[in-house]
Amino acid sequence: MSTPYCEIFNLFLFHIQDYLIDEMYNSSEEDFETYATNFLLKAIPRFRHCQKDLTDRNDTTRIFNETLNDDEKDILANLMTLAWLVKETNTVLEMRNILTSGDYKAFSAANNLKEKRSWYETLSSDVDRQLVEYGYDNNDWDNFFQSSS
Repeated sequence: MSTPYCEIFNLFLFHIQDYLIDEMYNSSEEDFETYATNFLLKAIPRFRHCQKDLTDRNDTTRIFNETLNDDEKDILANLMTLAWLVKETNTVLEMRNILTSGDYKAFSAANNLKEKRSWYETLSSDVDRQLVEYGYDNNDWDNFFQSSS
């Protein structure tokens, strides 16, 4: 069995709101998948103790050669979101967050950046917890206790 990247990309899209990515997805799914693959490639090394071999994949056809379970897909989508947030907070162009209704400005660029950093910190803690729980759930406790005695 295998898992196509698009299953993870769909979860990733659920987590974020980005007009440019939405436009890319609507105009060219191929361009979107190429762009999203970069976030996935940033996410994979952070999922160090995955029970599946995440290096066993085909980036051309965008398929993992192993079947990922829902937890593994969700962790990768969350790690992709973290990679996206890093890009967002580091992008100077993002400082142009201007919501106009006439000349009305709802949020300053500094507040926008502060909120994204706060979201990053919260999501990072959530993902760390998720990775720990995944590790506990997938540990071979029988062998652990046998080797301890």
